[in-house]
Amino acid sequence: QGSFAVAEAIAHQMTGRPIVGVRVPRNRELVQNSGFEVFDDCTISSWRMNAPDFVRLPCGDGAADEIELVSGSTGGSALSQKISMDSITLADPVFTASLECRSNDPGAVALIITAITKDEKSHRFTAEHPGDGSWHTLTLSGEFPATDLAAIYVTVTSRPIAKSSAYLRDVSLQVKL
Repeated sequence: QGSFAVAEAIAHQMTGRPIVGVRVPRNRELVQNSGFEVFDDCTISSWRMNAPDFVRLPCGDGAADEIELVSGSTGGSALSQKISMDSITLADPVFTASLECRSNDPGAVALIITAITKDEKSHRFTAEHPGDGSWHTLTLSGEFPATDLAAIYVTVTSRPIAKSSAYLRDVSLQVKL
C-alpha cells in the first residue's frame, strides 16, 4: 500500500490532479550485497565462494570499488548467492539481471542465473564478457518458469580458460512484485 501511495503522489505532482488507484508495478532487487561492499573477515557477506584463494578482496576499512577473480584456479572461480523464494510472490515471471565486469579473456567471465522449480527442474540463463579488457555491463532478461520456483541462484564465474584476472563491480537481479 505504501509504495502505491508514493506512486499516486508522484502522479498527482506530475499531472496536477489526484490519481487514485493507479497500480504501478515495482521492481525489487533480489541480490543482497550486490556491490560486494559488505565484508566479514575478508569474506564477502551473502556470497559463497567456491575457490576463496582465487578471489582477491580489499580487506581494509570501507567499501570496495571492485573485487578481483584471480586466474589460475584449475576449476575456475565462482561467487554464488541463493535467493530463496519462500517469501517472494512474483507478479510477473520476467526478470532482468546484470553484472558490471572487466576481463581480457573472451568468454572467461560469465553471469549465470539458474532457476530451480519445486519439481527440481533447472532453467539457466547466461551472459559472457567479450574479453576486450574494457568494463562492460552484461545483461540478461528472461522469464522464469511458470511453475513454482524453489530457488534462484545468481552466479558470477571466472572459467578455467582465463589467463588473467577479472574484475567485478555490481550484480543485479530484479523482478516485478
